[in-house]
Amino acid sequence: MRAAALVVLLLGLALIASAQALKSATLYVEKIFCSACAVTVTRALRGVPGVADVSVDVDKKEVAVRFDPAKANATDLTAATAKHGFPSSIRKLGP
Repeated sequence: MRAAALVVLLLGLALIASAQALKSATLYVEKIFCSACAVTVTRALRGVPGVADVSVDVDKKEVAVRFDPAKANATDLTAATAKHGFPSSIRKLGP
C-alpha cells in the first residue's frame, strides 16, 4: 500500500513540475481573418511536440501558446504556422 501511495505522489509531483516548466509565447499572424484560419493555425501548433495550449484572437491577429521548452522553441512554433500558410512572428516570449 505504501509503495502505491509513493508512486502516486511521485507522479503527481512530476506533473506539477512539468506544468510549471511551461513557457508562453504570443505570435502575431497577419493572415488570420476568420474562424477557419484560427482552426488551421490551432491545428498546426497543436501538432508541434510539447505544445500544451493554443488560444487564437482573430481580431488582434494574435495566438497565445503554452509549450514545453524542452520539446519546442519559438522557431518550431513559427515554422509550424508558416508551413500551413500562416507566417507568424514572435510578439512576446515569456516564462
